Amino acid sequence: MTIMDGKMDAKISLRNVHKSFRIQRNLSHLKADLQPVSALQNINLEVKQGEFMVIVGPSGCGKSTLLDLLAGLTTPNSGQILMDGKPIKGPNLERGIVFQQYALFPWKTALANVEFGLETKGVPRKERREIARKYIYLVGLAGFENRYPHELSGGMKQRIAIARSLAYDPEVLLMDEPFAALDAQTRETLQTELLRIWEATKKTIIFITHGIEEAVYLGQRVAVMTSRPGRIKQIIDVPFQSRTTEEDLRSNPEFVRIRHQIWDLLKDEVSRAQEQEKNKSLVAGSGIKK
Repeated sequence: MTIMDGKMDAKISLRNVHKSFRIQRNLSHLKADLQPVSALQNINLEVKQGEFMVIVGPSGCGKSTLLDLLAGLTTPNSGQILMDGKPIKGPNLERGIVFQQYALFPWKTALANVEFGLETKGVPRKERREIARKYIYLVGLAGFENRYPHELSGGMKQRIAIARSLAYDPEVLLMDEPFAALDAQTRETLQTELLRIWEATKKTIIFITHGIEEAVYLGQRVAVMTSRPGRIKQIIDVPFQSRTTEEDLRSNPEFVRIRHQIWDLLKDEVSRAQEQEKNKSLVAGSGIKK
């Protein structure tokens, strides 16, 4: 690691990032008018090599927009997003993505789905099959290699999506509320499985969620966002060394304290976000469309 500008190099660095969109306002007697809406404002964040960083915020605060920027799926209006000190200029296999929706190919088996990224990289068939089997085993689905997505539960599909993203060995794993659609029991099981995989692979993970308990359980640090336009309000350190022990961390007094600390930071932002949604509904009734 080297020192630049008095700071240790980060794996991912966001510097004064701003992102806005334009919405179309349709008026019956006037020409359509494009109105700018600020989604993210002055985002500054450093993510260390091998760190598990969780970003939490109210609905509509720009969390998914932020992940799209990190993935290179869109570009900021101003500011810089760097990986290893170099600008992110578009999608790249060095950054794996796991979405809330499983995004599996329904006509491919679990094994073939996991092989997909490796095939894109040009890995020979025998080698990619061995690698895919390794990661299917890692996510706990050995024996299900030849099942199709419709034969798997929601939790199993998400495990396959994680295995697919890990198989082509990205340096950073970006996760956009991957467990949000799952039932509570499956979600808690997969949270623990994800931590086990992270400890085994040492990947840098940036995980988006709106769940405070999930954020505290998973993250080494939790970045709390404001309501729109999203900004980093505060970053909270989570001191637990290991979360995969038999101890129930959720009942730990320190866990409870941090959870309340984050809620204290979030509750006013949630109220503002709800008010924004009300105003958005009123505006929509007046003919303004996204």
